Amino acid sequence: MKKSNPNKTGKKIIGGLGIVCMIWLIIKIVIGFKQNATAIEEYLPATYIITSENSTLFAEKYFDKIEIIKVNNSKVRNPISIFLFNKKYHIVTYKINLLKDESLQKIIHTKEKSVDVTLGYSYNTIGKDIVYQLKYKAGTTKPVTDIYFSMAGNSLQQVVNNDSIISYHLSCKNISVKYGDKEPVDLLIVGEEKPFGQTSVIPLEILFLKRNQNIYLLIMTPKNENDAIQSDLLYQLIR
Repeated sequence: MKKSNPNKTGKKIIGGLGIVCMIWLIIKIVIGFKQNATAIEEYLPATYIITSENSTLFAEKYFDKIEIIKVNNSKVRNPISIFLFNKKYHIVTYKINLLKDESLQKIIHTKEKSVDVTLGYSYNTIGKDIVYQLKYKAGTTKPVTDIYFSMAGNSLQQVVNNDSIISYHLSCKNISVKYGDKEPVDLLIVGEEKPFGQTSVIPLEILFLKRNQNIYLLIMTPKNENDAIQSDLLYQLIR
């Protein structure tokens, strides 16, 4: 009876695993190309005018201190707008549509946890006009019933928490928003990349404002990441 050669058997196994890994890699590359092509097709030209809807977010006494920088438009999701307040702070706004009208405290589920983008999905990035990267998932968005909100950072303070406004102030490492505990991350905020895999930590105030069946997400940061930000400044602006 002829005995099998262990070395040859081992080489066959290694070779087979190599082929499987190569096929998996090719599939991932093809999927990635398709996702990136889809993301590019979703773009609409940017605009530079404050919409009437956005103007209602801020208290009238601050109008003369608010300038529009850019409105990032998409075929499949609500616009992401960037403002400059008092020449010192950036404010990003984004509207999330709800399926039903409920208390904000029932809709928002908060965790202190560091999160990254979800593997297997393509993300677009906004980062040119702000001191952090805002990554948003490619693909159509739909009205939601829940928002799962995670944040990682230091010096966390809860500014306000009621039926229509929830707001936090922190030195931010990353923040994420998704619409189900097992759903992919839809929005990710993370500091600019630094050497050795590090990211910058930025002073940030984030606020969820509920109006009817919409939630407005507002993010305020200093124009210069080394500057501080008053812990309730964004809350004062929307009052």
